[in-house]
Amino acid sequence: MYFSEKYKLLFIACPKTGSKSVKKLLMEIDPTGQYNTIEFNGLKITSKDMHYGMVVHARAWEFKNALGEENYNSLMVFGIVRHPFDRLVSSYFHNKAQSITQVLGWKGQKNLLKRKIKGAISHTLPKILPIAIWVFIYKMKSNYDYFYDREGNRIVKYIGRTNHLTEDLRKILSVKGISLKNEVPHINTTSHKSHHNYFKSKWIVNYLTKKYQKDIDLYKLAEKEMNSLVSSQNISN
Repeated sequence: MYFSEKYKLLFIACPKTGSKSVKKLLMEIDPTGQYNTIEFNGLKITSKDMHYGMVVHARAWEFKNALGEENYNSLMVFGIVRHPFDRLVSSYFHNKAQSITQVLGWKGQKNLLKRKIKGAISHTLPKILPIAIWVFIYKMKSNYDYFYDREGNRIVKYIGRTNHLTEDLRKILSVKGISLKNEVPHINTTSHKSHHNYFKSKWIVNYLTKKYQKDIDLYKLAEKEMNSLVSSQNISN
C-alpha cells in the first residue's frame, strides 16, 4: 500500500500486480508518503489494526474499518488488477525462486506464525510440482477481495491494469492533477512466458476460468473503465 496525505491518495496493493513498481513511482511523486503505516487525522494505523495482520497488502475493507468511513471516503482510493492467469504464472515462478529462509524472515505484528507456515508451504510446492499440477493446489488471493467489501460493494474508485500500468496510472493520477511523464519502473520482474504457454489444455483453462471468474470479470471491468477514462493530459494536448 501507499498513502499520501498531501494528495489524499490511498493505493491498495494486491500481490503480483506490479505494486512495488507503483509504490516506487508514488514515492517519487510524494516522498513524504507512507507505506508501512498510516497517520491521518489523529489516527495511526499499523499492521495490528488490519484483520489479516499486514498493512503492505491489506484489503480496502481493512483500511476502511481501521480509518473509519468518513476518513476513508475522503481519500481517492485506487488499485491495480492483473488477469488471474498471468498472476498464477507470476506467483508460481516467484514462489519457486524465493528461498524458505526469506519466508522465515518475514516480520509482522499479527498472525506471523500462521503466515510463515502458509508461506513455507506456498514456496515449497512450486519447487517440486509442475505448474499444470500446482494450479490445482495453490489458493491464490483474489483481486476481487481487495477492492470489494464483504457485502460485495466496490469501495475502490479507480482500478488500473498491470499490462497497461503507465497508461492507466497516468489517467488515474491526472484526476488529482498529478502529471505522470515517465514510465513506471519495473521492479521484481520474473522471466517467464505468457500464460498461454503453460495452460494449453482446454480442461485446465475451463477449470481456472470457473475458479477465478470473479477476477476475470473484474479485469474486464477495469479494462472497460480505463478505456473510457481520459487523461487530463490528453485533453490539454
